[in-house]
Amino acid sequence: MKQISRLSTSWWPRAWNVSPRTTQGALLPAEGVGSPRERILHVFERLEYLEPVQDFRGCPYVAAAVQLKSPQHPASRVARRQKDGLTSFFQHEAERGGAPDPGLLARQLTLIFDGASARSVV
Repeated sequence: MKQISRLSTSWWPRAWNVSPRTTQGALLPAEGVGSPRERILHVFERLEYLEPVQDFRGCPYVAAAVQLKSPQHPASRVARRQKDGLTSFFQHEAERGGAPDPGLLARQLTLIFDGASARSVV
């Protein structure tokens, strides 16, 4: 687990001012603040804020999983857990907002987030 932590922190931008163990704390709005739409947009606004930061290299969890190319590796499992957490957040907010298919919307938002995160390093 120490290696996973080191792997995560080596990609972690100092400007986020939070531990990589609280990734979603850096992206998600405070509990109970804003409408579902505002809460979802907040995640993308945070990404937009972080993009010009010099140390920002995209999502450290996606970067680790891409490098490892092994879904069974412990670091890949950590990455999956983080992505599942973000998708769950999107789904919860989509349900609260009355989306017709919250699960689909959540997966789409996660895909858009990952694409925007990857694009920010190119």
